[in-house]
Amino acid sequence: MVRNRASNDEDFVPPTQYPKLPRQIKKKPPPEPKPAPPFDPLPILNKNTYGTPDLPSHIDPSDPYQIFKLFWTDELLDQLVEYTNRNAELNPTSKEKKPKNCPRPWKPTCRLELHAYLAVLIHMGLHIELTIEDYWHEDFSYGTMHIVGQYISCDRWQQIGRYFYCTKPREQDDKDF
Repeated sequence: MVRNRASNDEDFVPPTQYPKLPRQIKKKPPPEPKPAPPFDPLPILNKNTYGTPDLPSHIDPSDPYQIFKLFWTDELLDQLVEYTNRNAELNPTSKEKKPKNCPRPWKPTCRLELHAYLAVLIHMGLHIELTIEDYWHEDFSYGTMHIVGQYISCDRWQQIGRYFYCTKPREQDDKDF
């Protein structure tokens, strides 16, 4: 092998010599921005003092369920139940002998179960645990014991979460989408 004059190393590769590029042409500075239009703040017509909710008169502000029902009406929950059940019908599970990791067969849900599902979801947002299963354990050695198991099982909660749908599910051959 031929030795390089600059080094005694046979494997020495001289650095690549790149051609020098001409200096870039300076760009023109951006134009001066136009002055902002006059700002008129949006008036808020709230007769209550700052920090007080403006709720309908029939709502008790100390009752969280009444406030929840302002956003999650029975009509909305019935529609979500319909969409969730329809989504489960469009994506059925196998009825054959299932391996351990195969999804459980679907049983249609109802408004009461959807209430429990959403309540656990809100609870999980307020009380953070390492795993989902930690919300259903029954041993103080794992940490805080939660009461969510009294309302819905972990398997059923996960199953509703798998099929939960907020819009009308689309069928495979639906061309209107």
